[in-house]
Amino acid sequence: MKREGDGGDEGAADDRPIFRATNDRKFDDSPMKAADDPIRREFNEIVSAANIANGGGENYIPQDMTAKIAAESAESLAPLPSSTERLELDIDLEDDLNLGIKVNDKLFVEGFKKMGLQESKFTIGDQITAVNARNLRSAAHFQKLLQKYGPHVRISVYRPMYTTKAHQFRLNKHGLTAAVIKNSFAEDQFLIAHISYRPSIHLGLSINSYDGCVVVSRVDKDSLAYRRFEIGDIIVDVEGEIVHDKNEFRNYMMDAMDRNSYASVLIQRPFSQKSVSLAKTALGLNQKDPRDPPFPHDAMIIGRKEMQRFKAFETNNNNKRGIRSILNSSPSAHHHLVISDEKPAEIRINSDIPEGKKLTPCPTRAQLHARLRAKLGKKNKKNTTKAEREIIYSSMDANSPDTYAPPILTATATPEIKPKEESLLRRAQDSWKEKRSKMFNSGKKDTDSESSSRRTKSKKKVFEKEQISDRKNSNSDKSVARKDGSDRRKPLNDDGSDKKKKVFGGDDASERRYRNEDGSERQQRRRIDDSGKKRKQRQM
Repeated sequence: MKREGDGGDEGAADDRPIFRATNDRKFDDSPMKAADDPIRREFNEIVSAANIANGGGENYIPQDMTAKIAAESAESLAPLPSSTERLELDIDLEDDLNLGIKVNDKLFVEGFKKMGLQESKFTIGDQITAVNARNLRSAAHFQKLLQKYGPHVRISVYRPMYTTKAHQFRLNKHGLTAAVIKNSFAEDQFLIAHISYRPSIHLGLSINSYDGCVVVSRVDKDSLAYRRFEIGDIIVDVEGEIVHDKNEFRNYMMDAMDRNSYASVLIQRPFSQKSVSLAKTALGLNQKDPRDPPFPHDAMIIGRKEMQRFKAFETNNNNKRGIRSILNSSPSAHHHLVISDEKPAEIRINSDIPEGKKLTPCPTRAQLHARLRAKLGKKNKKNTTKAEREIIYSSMDANSPDTYAPPILTATATPEIKPKEESLLRRAQDSWKEKRSKMFNSGKKDTDSESSSRRTKSKKKVFEKEQISDRKNSNSDKSVARKDGSDRRKPLNDDGSDKKKKVFGGDDASERRYRNEDGSERQQRRRIDDSGKKRKQRQM
């Protein structure tokens, strides 16, 4: 049965509710706008083609399609997915019965208290409608009911649905038929992102475009785009208008917000290999960073060899303790290095030169101390002992516990004595021979420091007594003539006689002593000379 009036008038059959994402959306029903609507134009083309195929006119509508497009039967259409959903939230208020959220005059949630308890239950854009099943009239009424029914309340909210599944009719516009999606983009998701205008919230979306493909590159938190878009989403169209670059996306979004305070965006969320590669190319992730220079090939070979060498060394030695530090920093104000008292450990040092050619072994602790004593002795004009000289100029033993260099270095490289060290050694030997000859040839010199000090004191006393005796001899008029004819004067005794007094008798000539003025000093000098001769004999 034909119904001539059905479908003949352009304004009678309005299919815009079929593609409307929200129930409260305002739209323009003027004839000019309806004629320019691309969705309506495509629908008319489909209907006209079907009428011609069935043998009817361009405006012929079959009886079974009358209920789907008739104006009076629009209420009988199956409800499409709404962009909002009703939720019931059980809330525990804080001690001061404060909800911890910011609500405007129209009961829309605009913000949260920092680190609040309700931040995980509410989202930006929620519209509060009731408290404990009591409808709200204003924000003041909302606060009053919270104070009345707290601290445990049930709040009803309308929450915008961020995304819904895209309708196949909208996908067909862009050539994304069911067959194409099944063959090329079977793993991808095609969604409609619902964006409603909020004066206090910014869009918070950044996009990149490449070769006609527009991809989301950044999404700000707590923005209009938050939870609707993800990084890598491919934007297909805005309100049915296909998007090729960033400028088109911006213009279509501004036009939709100015006209309806709402925009629906068709997005393709990539999961298949083809779409993921396309999104990466648009975001520039497939390009290599030119600032990262290539690693030199020879350096890679050296590093690989050193790693193998290190692993082999660790395996052979079973070094479970690891490398211990030998040098420790001093906590004093003057920073210097001190030698640890721990047992020295051999440390393998990697080098890029032939081992043993240019590396010299480290001196031992005993050699360092001996060199220090030699320097101090040279300043104080003291001679070093024979043992010290052997330690200073001896070659380092590889098995010595004080040796820090590895044995492999000492085995291949023998330390050579420098010309400066040879001259110092020869000079020290010559000076030692000279001093030794002087010590044995001179009978009056003593190497002992204590005996030399005693000898100096005794000489001083003898000199003083000789001066006293000379003064006495000058006052005396007597002189004693020697048997050999010499006229050497001899001092007199205390009683004025010149007789020799024999005391502490003894026939041995070595034990005779005479008690003249300087007899005691002469006896002491003889004892010192005898002790010096005996000491020299023992040393020889």
